[in-house]
Amino acid sequence: MKTLRCLFLVVAASCMSLPAFGVNFHTNILDPNIPVESITSNDFMFSFSACQPGELPNGVTADGCFAGENATGQTWTSLTLEFSGSGILAGGTADCTPAPSDPTTGNNPNIFAVASCTSGNEFIMSFSDGSILSDGLPVSTFLITESGVTDYSQIPGEGLANETPEPQSFVLMFTGMLLLGSFFSPRFRQLVRG
Repeated sequence: MKTLRCLFLVVAASCMSLPAFGVNFHTNILDPNIPVESITSNDFMFSFSACQPGELPNGVTADGCFAGENATGQTWTSLTLEFSGSGILAGGTADCTPAPSDPTTGNNPNIFAVASCTSGNEFIMSFSDGSILSDGLPVSTFLITESGVTDYSQIPGEGLANETPEPQSFVLMFTGMLLLGSFFSPRFRQLVRG
């Protein structure tokens, strides 16, 4: 009987809910469905505005949105967003949990798979393990969303993108041909045979 009482207490303690604390500021980087603002530099300023009808993927809610297009000519492999930790964000917490998948199709709206957030004097949200291509092929647009702050005009942000360093095709082809030629040279065969 004592064992049953202990089991009951364990079950009761497991079922109790703890008070939840609200998140003050939450951001995501998604794939938009609307016209966007062209970004021509890897370091850019942006501000949120009201989300437009049809702009958010199914299952995603947000208070403010910024839609942009990577027009730099370079593929972005990560994007860091910075916001001042003063004013409306003072004393708040940062959250960059990925947005949920579309409940009807199961599609993942998140462009980046890895996100990390810090808060304090400055809110820094870093997104990586994904890419925003340039020149529209296949996806050069992105949507930055925020929720938790309804007066989104009070939180201007700065974006800093890191591009993929890609060699030019001619240089890549030349080094491949040079390596291939060295394999077929008599000197190389002599070194391998000893």
